[in-house]
Parts: sequence; structure tokens; C-alpha cells
Amino acid sequence: MTMSQRYGRSAARSYDATRESRRRWLRENEVVAGMLRDARGSVLDVPVGTGRFLGLYRSLGLAVTGVDISEHMLAEARRRVRGGDKTTLSVGDATSLEHASKSHDSVVCVRLLNLMSEENMTRALLECCRVARSRVVLTIRLGPEYVLGATTAVHDEKRFARAVASADWRVAEKVPVLRWRVICLRRKT
Repeated sequence: MTMSQRYGRSAARSYDATRESRRRWLRENEVVAGMLRDARGSVLDVPVGTGRFLGLYRSLGLAVTGVDISEHMLAEARRRVRGGDKTTLSVGDATSLEHASKSHDSVVCVRLLNLMSEENMTRALLECCRVARSRVVLTIRLGPEYVLGATTAVHDEKRFARAVASADWRVAEKVPVLRWRVICLRRKT
């Protein structure tokens, strides 16, 4: 089953309702908001999903580009867009983003990397770093070696660190959220 198929119409419609009261979801929201508190300009949210962070971006005055592999998730996100919002939503793949290098001030990648193979996680991470000018905020599970779980993967911590360094970025902040980490990357100066 592809990611697009996994998040079909019924999964997209129930996505937030099945998660929004969970402790991890609420804590992720707080931590991501904190890591973006001084964000300016534009943000690329990949995957934008149902538009979970659109209200946050609106409050920060950010121009938003949202990308998701599922048209059904994008349909849910479009319901959250208000007139006057600086928001563009489109279908796309995190492993090969159709955006110019350094085209967005910030990139947010929440609840995706854990669904990918080690190889695709690295590709998506490098793509996020490529299109971001100053900051990448992401969630990931890291461990000593790659282990594919039933629905999530624990990615190799050393491989993740090497990929970040190879892209000329650094980990600026790491916040544990249950067994996950919310990480803010910053471009090396």
C-alpha cells in the first residue's frame, strides 16, 4: 500500500479526531510552536496532512506552502485555509521536492520520517535541508540501528547525524516527546 493509498478519504477525514487528544499530539504542537516562535517569511510544511499547523502559521504571519502525497489529506487541509491566507497546497513527494534550493525560510516535517525506510528518510531529510534557508523542524524516532516497526520505524541515529552534517546543517534543539524527538535543525554558518 502506498502512502497516498494509506491516507485515503476515510483516513483523512478521521485523522485529527483519532489523534488530537493524545498526549504526544498535544506536546508535539507545543514544541513545534516553540521552535517556530521567531519564524519569519515562508514555511514549507511537508507533509501538510490535514493542515494541523495552518493556524499556527497564520498567527505567525507566514506564507505557507503545503505539500502532501495524498489529495484526500490536502482536501482536509483546504478546509482550514481562510480567505486572505498566504497558503498554497499541492500534491508532492517529500523525497523529491519540486522547490528551488533555499526557497523557504523554514521547513516543517512532522509525522512522516517514521513511516519511511531508512533510505527514503535520508532522502526526505536532505530535501528538507536543501529547500530551507535557515530552519528545519522535524519529528523522528532515533535508535542505534534501523528497525522497521508495525507502523513506525526507529531510524539509525548515526546515519541521521551524518546526513544532517553532510547537508551542512546542525542540530540546534532536541526535545523528547515520549519515545520521539522533535528536532530543530539550523544551517551551519
